[in-house]
Amino acid sequence: MFSLEQSLAITGDPSLGDRLEQLAFKALPGAFTVDMWAHQYNQEPNQVGCSLHHKPWTTDGPESNLYGLEPNFGCCTANFHQGWPKIISSLLMLSGTQQSNSQDGLVAVVYAPCEVRTILRGTPVHVAEETNYPFDGSVRITVNPSSPVAFPLQCR
Repeated sequence: MFSLEQSLAITGDPSLGDRLEQLAFKALPGAFTVDMWAHQYNQEPNQVGCSLHHKPWTTDGPESNLYGLEPNFGCCTANFHQGWPKIISSLLMLSGTQQSNSQDGLVAVVYAPCEVRTILRGTPVHVAEETNYPFDGSVRITVNPSSPVAFPLQCR
């Protein structure tokens, strides 16, 4: 997820935001048990069962399909908690380029409840995003500049 966040910030490619959202809202929570004490290292789309049966991968043992604390790589269990906190810093991004110091707008790249306080075109701006996305398709973005200012606000 972090690599996609960084790539999205650099390239601005909205398809990276789509992939990031799939990981954050579907794959990450789907990889862990409800209490988040065990994970499944290798996941399969539309998987209906976990077992030690022969699987198509060749680099991981047959237990990599089971839920456990460390069936293969303990780093997953130790690091998964970083996923959602890190994505928060990427929900709204500045638009423009850092090289020319022309960061003059905002882009909502992943939808989740958040707010940001920043300075755009010399004006302090507070932006609040209200949503229950991905459980509800509505997103409300409220923009409150300290004084009138025009700037681009893009939504993925």
